[in-house]
Amino acid sequence: ARAAPRATSAVAWSASPALSASAIAVDASDNAIVVGQAYDSNTRYNSYATLKYDRTGSNVWTTLTAFDAIGADTAKSVSTDAQGNVFVTGEGSDGDYTSAVTYKYAGTNGLPLWTNQFKYTSSPQGFATGYGVATKTDPSGNVFVAANYNDGGMKFALVKYSTDGTPLWTNLFDRGLGQDQSVIGLAVDGTGNAALVGKSSNGTNTNFVTLKVLADGTSAWTNYIAGRSADDRPTAVAMSPCGEVFVTGDSALNFDATGLYKGYVTLKFSLGGALVWSNLFAEGGFGLSTASLASRALAVDTNGSVYVTGAATNGIVTVKYEATAAIGADQTVYSTNGSITISNFVASASPEPHAESTTQRITNYVLTVDQPGFFSVLPSIDTNRTLTYTLSGFIGVVTVTVQAQDDGGTLLGGVNLSAPHTFTITVNAPSGATGTNYVWDGTTGDW
Repeated sequence: ARAAPRATSAVAWSASPALSASAIAVDASDNAIVVGQAYDSNTRYNSYATLKYDRTGSNVWTTLTAFDAIGADTAKSVSTDAQGNVFVTGEGSDGDYTSAVTYKYAGTNGLPLWTNQFKYTSSPQGFATGYGVATKTDPSGNVFVAANYNDGGMKFALVKYSTDGTPLWTNLFDRGLGQDQSVIGLAVDGTGNAALVGKSSNGTNTNFVTLKVLADGTSAWTNYIAGRSADDRPTAVAMSPCGEVFVTGDSALNFDATGLYKGYVTLKFSLGGALVWSNLFAEGGFGLSTASLASRALAVDTNGSVYVTGAATNGIVTVKYEATAAIGADQTVYSTNGSITISNFVASASPEPHAESTTQRITNYVLTVDQPGFFSVLPSIDTNRTLTYTLSGFIGVVTVTVQAQDDGGTLLGGVNLSAPHTFTITVNAPSGATGTNYVWDGTTGDW
């Protein structure tokens, strides 16, 4: 891990509307969408406030939306689709109870296109409180909403709406111990799968709970990570381009007697939910010997490297975890079907000394497998050193042999194939993932 270098930048523009902002998103045209809470003189209550700024900072439109004529509303999260439409979720009130209220606004003028409410209770009286925490869209324009709700204790849900606002399915999470749990963050990958992170109480402490849900609403896996003896505090979740899940937060593993959290805890989960690695960036590095660190957000780049940022006693600290892999690195997959992509799988490769040519380059990687039936698409490595393959449903261990090939030919005793290297791919059933699996409290389908 290494800290990001210090950098300076000029302020291009700034805006200071009269609202309490809570989230921001940037659309495909580099417009900024800001949401929060603002006083609505028409209802005399606070309403959802949504503002769009173009790349020069000019306010394109502002929309105040009240769920009910009475009650205070607060927008908490915003996302956009490929067409620039805007989705906002948060807490809507009818004056007595609150619920997760989600709006879709036209990107061109801010007009509301649809409204949807998630409210769940098992109470015969129908009493329900809740609120939306996060919203994300998939490439098809469907929108996901992660929400907390109170039903004899705090629980959380994931709702998927179509682009026209039709509820497609709802999943409810309840650990089943009669204790509180709440969702903190939501991520969606390029295939429409979703990952959530939250905190879940075991009756004594709160712990990390991470879940992956497939695009059709099927629960893929649940993983529960506990620290030593105190509360764990997840803060954010992200997904890599190939669907791996990354979580950051503050854990009892780095909690001291003063009540201060001393570092960032970051976790990586495989496609099947196995804990691949955990990393603690603690005080004492990069001149931060007096710092108390608390992570707040993370992001994953196209190469699978992870960036974590948060608060410190003496400022803001950002850490990068480099994605590294070497040829010969054995792979373990907790999924019998689906495509796998591993960036930077080959650490380095160079042509043979040029007896036959003065200019050579690596043009190909030749792969052979001992059990090709395990794959519907055989393993391959492209010139960017990315390993890809698609599994066909079998469980077992496959040995793959790799040779790098250059374009120098074989004249004058030249060699254009490297010595063979081997690695294994171990394919386990999804139930083989480490961690604890919990049954979802709820079913798929319209709610």
